[in-house]
Amino acid sequence: MNYYQLLKQYVEKSGLSHREISRQCKERGTPVSQAYISQIVKGDVPPASDEVNRILAIVTGGDPDSLIIAGYKEKAPAKIRELLDQADNITALISKYIASLVEAMTDENGCIDPFYRNLLITGLKESGMNIEDEEKFLKYDYQAESFLQKLDIESKLQFFTLIAESLIGSSKQEDPALSIGHTTSDAPPPAVLRIPLLTRVHANQSALINDEYIQSWFTVSNLDNYRDGELFLFKVQDDAMSGSRILSGDIVLVKIQSTVQNGEIALVLLNEQDAVLRRVKKLDGTHILLYPDNPRYEPIINSAQHFRICGKVIYVSFDPYLYTEQEAALPENRC
Repeated sequence: MNYYQLLKQYVEKSGLSHREISRQCKERGTPVSQAYISQIVKGDVPPASDEVNRILAIVTGGDPDSLIIAGYKEKAPAKIRELLDQADNITALISKYIASLVEAMTDENGCIDPFYRNLLITGLKESGMNIEDEEKFLKYDYQAESFLQKLDIESKLQFFTLIAESLIGSSKQEDPALSIGHTTSDAPPPAVLRIPLLTRVHANQSALINDEYIQSWFTVSNLDNYRDGELFLFKVQDDAMSGSRILSGDIVLVKIQSTVQNGEIALVLLNEQDAVLRRVKKLDGTHILLYPDNPRYEPIINSAQHFRICGKVIYVSFDPYLYTEQEAALPENRC
């Protein structure tokens, strides 16, 4: 049963005229004109807003959540509608996606990463919520999941949309137009990214991420509006950057780009074979200095043609055990 059929059923079962429904909606603080109610029931206009759907369901004795979900489904992109059509229980599906989001924000100790936690708290405050004990609020995964699962259906659908659009975007990688490093420029950045952990990088700059070098995939929140295919994780192979607290076995997040600024740490492919982390300094038009942060390692001076910059290191996780699961929060901070 679609949105219009469900609303029509609620109205008919209530035995109320459109005029009476309009009057009761106004009494409850949400004015809805008689003419607009008639248009919605006939299917002449798109589904009403969540606020209007909620009050219409309440006045007619229907289920507000069911009507809001039906309206959401009617307006959702085709891919999300397909996803919802396949679900036996849409409410359960939404709850499952929210649980996945919490898992992606949680470290191995069950703590919500402070960065994500602060974002949640800030957003809730901006929405008007009064948080009495901020120090303890949403500190652990079970607290966050319990809180999010108790939100109204409107808020849950917002979370669901962010996650679903991101996962659908990731599944389009088979499309040549959306292949790694070539996402469409007019599509909005996904809210969640799937990032591969690589054991090696491919010698070809346009195809750095090769399937045979992917150890696993991780799901992380996209807080800086990156595109799918712009980032990858790489396990550090030596201690050359120990002066920056980057040790062998640590995992770095790399943004794919062929150049970096002087002094920035890059993942560099030497002789089309060995990928190493080094700081980069341009000496002249053709020569570049690659230097470590560990005196036990020698700096390398060579012409640009003898190595390839794969990308800029933008984040470091000092705990490799964070990435033993297929879904994980990126930051390494502990609560």
